[in-house]
Amino acid sequence: MWRQLTRDDMIAKLSESEANAFAKKAWAVDPIPALLVMTGDYVRDCCRSNGNVRLSPEEHSIPSGCITKALDYAIYDLLKRIGVPVGKDREKAREKAEDYFERISKGEFNPESYGASDTAQSGGPAISLVTTYPDRVDHMEGL
Repeated sequence: MWRQLTRDDMIAKLSESEANAFAKKAWAVDPIPALLVMTGDYVRDCCRSNGNVRLSPEEHSIPSGCITKALDYAIYDLLKRIGVPVGKDREKAREKAEDYFERISKGEFNPESYGASDTAQSGGPAISLVTTYPDRVDHMEGL
């Protein structure tokens, strides 16, 4: 399943101290929607570069298997923007997310393609063709 990242996704992944720091900040414009769009587009670009992943026609939507790493990627940018010290765990999560998406981009593995069933294996063709032949006619009548 593919979907867009949401504000609720991001807020749920923040620690209590990070969420409090974000809530206390006075914003002229909430940065979360723009960060989520940029992150979604980054993930889609990596999937597009892979060459074996069929993209969703819905803009900014990403494979559900990429959501956690995408949030790790976006939260780092959010924390930098609000001026909260970024801990080693967040830095490591960002590095892992960047590595994960780089590997997708290089084709080292494939996230789910758009429209794939829940049990579909990643990689390989998105569809398979099956050819059937009509029963053989042993005699002709009516000619």
